[in-house]
Amino acid sequence: MLDSGFGIPFSPKSQNSAHKQDDSTRRCIWISQEDLTPNNLEQIKDLLKSEEVPLKYWLLLAFSYKSLGHLESLDSLLKDAETIFNSKEDSKYVKGTLYSSLGFHNLCQAYQFKNDDERHKRYMDWTNHYLRKTEGTSLYHFYLVKGHQSVFNYMRDKNTDHLATARSMFNMAIDLSHSAIVPLVLFGNVMVLSSNHQVASVYYLRALLTASYYLSIVENLPESKGSPRERNLELSLAHCQLVWLKATLFFALAACQFSLGNIEAAKSLIERSIALKPLAVSYRFASAITAYQLTHFKDEFEEEDVPSLLEQYSKARLASHILDRNNAAGQLHLCEFLFHRGDLEECTRRLLELQKTNLPYNLRAELEYQLGRVEHAKGSYTEALNRYMNALSHKSDFVSARLQLVKAAAGCGDLGLAREHCDFLLQCLQKVSVVLKVSAYVYLCSARETLETNKWDMLKMESVNRSQNQLDISCTFHSVQQGMGRLIDERLFKALSLLEDILFSSYGSESSRNSMEMSKFTNKVDAKSKAERDFSDPLAMEYYIRCLEILVSRGREYLCPSLNEYYCEYFNLYKSENDRFKNNFGVILMYTRNYTRACAVLHELNEKLSKEAEGSAGSGARERTRRERMVSTTLALTVRFNYALALEFSGQIAKAQKIYSSITREYPRYTSAWLRRSIIAFQKCDYESTLRYLEQVKKIHPNSCEPYLLRSYQLGKLKSYDEAIQEIRKMFRAIPSSAYDPYANTLLSSLLIKKSYRIARSTGAPLVFPKEAMQYAKTALKRPSVCNFYAANCIAVLLALEKNFKASYESFLLLMESLSMTSHMKLLVNKNIGILSAAITLAMLGTDRKTDKNKLNKLKVAKTQQHFQSAISNGKMDKSLYICYIRFLFDVQKYEECIAVLETARLIFHDDIFVYNQIIVTDAMVCSYLRDAEKTSSLVEMISMLSCCRFITASAEYLLEESHRGNTQFSTESYNKLKQITTRVETKMIPHITSTLPQLEKTCENKQQAREKRLQLQLSIQQAHEAKKREQEQERIRAAEAEEELSEKLLKEASEIASELLTAKPTQT
Repeated sequence: MLDSGFGIPFSPKSQNSAHKQDDSTRRCIWISQEDLTPNNLEQIKDLLKSEEVPLKYWLLLAFSYKSLGHLESLDSLLKDAETIFNSKEDSKYVKGTLYSSLGFHNLCQAYQFKNDDERHKRYMDWTNHYLRKTEGTSLYHFYLVKGHQSVFNYMRDKNTDHLATARSMFNMAIDLSHSAIVPLVLFGNVMVLSSNHQVASVYYLRALLTASYYLSIVENLPESKGSPRERNLELSLAHCQLVWLKATLFFALAACQFSLGNIEAAKSLIERSIALKPLAVSYRFASAITAYQLTHFKDEFEEEDVPSLLEQYSKARLASHILDRNNAAGQLHLCEFLFHRGDLEECTRRLLELQKTNLPYNLRAELEYQLGRVEHAKGSYTEALNRYMNALSHKSDFVSARLQLVKAAAGCGDLGLAREHCDFLLQCLQKVSVVLKVSAYVYLCSARETLETNKWDMLKMESVNRSQNQLDISCTFHSVQQGMGRLIDERLFKALSLLEDILFSSYGSESSRNSMEMSKFTNKVDAKSKAERDFSDPLAMEYYIRCLEILVSRGREYLCPSLNEYYCEYFNLYKSENDRFKNNFGVILMYTRNYTRACAVLHELNEKLSKEAEGSAGSGARERTRRERMVSTTLALTVRFNYALALEFSGQIAKAQKIYSSITREYPRYTSAWLRRSIIAFQKCDYESTLRYLEQVKKIHPNSCEPYLLRSYQLGKLKSYDEAIQEIRKMFRAIPSSAYDPYANTLLSSLLIKKSYRIARSTGAPLVFPKEAMQYAKTALKRPSVCNFYAANCIAVLLALEKNFKASYESFLLLMESLSMTSHMKLLVNKNIGILSAAITLAMLGTDRKTDKNKLNKLKVAKTQQHFQSAISNGKMDKSLYICYIRFLFDVQKYEECIAVLETARLIFHDDIFVYNQIIVTDAMVCSYLRDAEKTSSLVEMISMLSCCRFITASAEYLLEESHRGNTQFSTESYNKLKQITTRVETKMIPHITSTLPQLEKTCENKQQAREKRLQLQLSIQQAHEAKKREQEQERIRAAEAEEELSEKLLKEASEIASELLTAKPTQT
């Protein structure tokens, strides 16, 4: 309505003068957007008061001010209207319209200040006040405002119950006024909020038909010469309103069709809306449709269509601005258009001019958001962050601003703030791709930042920590490192889980669901099959690969196959020019022992980087900065070393040695190449060269522990334990901080123990365990250092291997008392002590394979189970741990628990070995139960045994088929064992159970019948007792009634006798 303006007719001041005044003297005022400014408000109000304009024009003006963002002017007009139209002479309909408008205005203000408790409460009190007044005057208007209140409640807390309430309210308004258009439109709006666009279209269409009907009536009214001019003006205004409403409804229908994906229908409807009446919102929507067609083109889309679509987009945006140039929202839309065109300076100028005006809170939020977006595009992340924060302070549920805030916070390094807002977005928008991707990137950056910070702090600590007095500081730092390591892993796994929501679909087809069921029995099909994967987003794949890379580099090598698979998929789908990415791919191929392909990938990359280095050195056309040269040189050197490493692992030792030699000549301080040369020389038994290379590293890097550790390891391999121990002690003296190196302490502990065992074997003397190593292990646990744990664990394992169980068990118990244990430490110690405890428990069984349950110490069995379960809770991906636990449960005949653990392991690892083991355990369990008279006499147990037998036959058949195909490799003994079990189950156990079942069923049926007869007899006896009791009760009641009747009869007779005595005359004598 406000795009083209509207007219307000002035009626005569009195009823009598209406007949005397000439029709030509009647006046009308025209209101346009330019007139509706706060400065003109008082003048307009004085004019309305003096001319006694009806209420509908006051409300039309008030809400026109609202559409322009002048809320103070709206409030002033409504309050003045309340003062004028609150007399007794005004009708209830007029008062209902006024009170509902005031209630709706206060409701909007309450929603605007929902984060300000005081203001929100004050506006809600006024809302409830006007709602009570509306309810007493007009239920139709009352239902409309109550429906709006429910919609605002839904927008605040997203509770769908509020939408149901809103639908109920608007439906009651429709029932009260079948000819009204507004409740139909509002009901359609609620259905849009419920994402039910089809039902919304039905109600919009009903409203459109009603508006068309009214418009045809107005257009076909006969013109009367005697009709006053005021009536003609009223009809003209009604005609304008109906045309505007009809165009708006076409716009709403177009929006519904757009949401349903019918773009052509939406475009046709919006063109009809514009043809009927050009509206700014219609042109904006037309530009949005054109933008969608530009970004979502079809296969038959021609390149010649692009310029025409761009021209249509520009024309629609310009027409929208021309129609709504004084509206703040329209100006913000123009600024958005300028931003997308790249005209940042003009966009900023207009936004800053608009900032000086008095805007409502929602438009202030949009303004701050657009200013922040401009600063974001310029690279001023800090300023953009402040703008986004201002936008959220005005409108807390502004999702776009919060998402951009996360990006800006990540850009300026404030990852803590970015994570905080990511968590909020993930709560509101759990499955939105862009939110998942941005959140995953933030968590990935947080993990990398923490990792790099810890590395840098460690380097600084090592540079400062050069005296023995500062060892406690380094020891404390190791404890802090453990906590940081857990934090890094948590963030990486959080990023992985978010990216999996993008890469994997939630609902697969029937075939994919079947493949998931089959994956429970085989490792050939992944639970998240390829049919469900969506690799259309290269950035999400790249983030996923980065997370897996860091996790693998931090020791989680079980993720290598997955990482290798994603690398292959990535390079098959996308042509990446990222050289670091290709280098990492080559490293992962080495991790997975695919050395041939690793050589091919790294060789190609090495040739490419070599040519680029030659070209950049020979051409002086472009000056490269020192940093760029350093980065390219470092990458080229890393690729050369990795290529040599792949050659070495693939057996091409000569080529690898040649590359190592060239690296050490060009870069003498490259430690890794010297170490690899030493390892190759040691393998060739060239001990002189081995020592020379290591001494070279010691000269180059005097504070490096690697040459000492490698030399000690090599001497240990040669069984020169004294020299190996002396080498580590020499390192401790040269580098004081190395006393807390985990590898050094573990190596030293193992060397000391191996030396003692070698002396005992060579001399034949009894074993004298080195007290130094044991004492070191016991006292080291009191310090919060990671290396002491691994050293003590190494000692305990070696003691157990040498059957010194008591000392080993005590060592493990000391390890468990450590307060600074990580989850990996808990996994190790519980796994090892569980294996040791299992060995001790099973040793009590002796050589007899028939287990005597009385020999088993139930307490020790329970303690062993507790250790295994604790280990599994700290390391669910350790396959060997599951195998040990399963074997222990099998040996102690806890078959049901063993099968439960096997089911879990089978679902996690998808390995046929667990299917095979489950067949063995199930067979043993059924055989054990068949020897138990109590179980064989139970029908339920026998049916369960039959199900187990069928599982054995089905699973064995599957494994035998896989073995024939060559997909599963079994030893001859395992294969024969499987066939024996299958034959025994099919020929003996299943026939025995099936032949026993009818007899058991008959016995069970007889027992059931006997039980029913017994229950029936008990019931009849109980009923007889109850009948007898009821009969006795009835006799008692009858006796009491007879006694009461007799007493009443006697009392009546006595009263009659007494009355006769009183009325009788005395005898005369």
